[in-house]
Amino acid sequence: MNNEEFLYKLKNKEYISNRLFHTIDKSLIPSDFNLDKYNDNVLDTYLVKYDEYFKELDKKILLDTDQKRAVLADEDSLLILAEAGTGKTTTLSAKVKYLVDIKHVDPSKILVMSYTKKATLELQKR
Repeated sequence: MNNEEFLYKLKNKEYISNRLFHTIDKSLIPSDFNLDKYNDNVLDTYLVKYDEYFKELDKKILLDTDQKRAVLADEDSLLILAEAGTGKTTTLSAKVKYLVDIKHVDPSKILVMSYTKKATLELQKR
């Protein structure tokens, strides 16, 4: 199934997670394939595709391009490391909203963790 999923995503220009990429038969990978570059191109496409979603979201949660890319990245987990006041909590809350609204993930299946009580309370509020 992983090989088929990889080929489907490659053919249809969908984001390929690192987890999936490392489980596939390496003979299926074109010799000049660069996962990071491929996913960057897919994320650029997604930014255009979900422009209206983000415009509507920006009325409540204002995100810059890097934050939007973090929201759109389709990995099994997301780690956001940045200085205080840079929008980590905002990005996490937008990611959860995107997973529920667009990816139709059951909210009870999403785990969000923070190391500060302030961020935890803010995430619960949002």
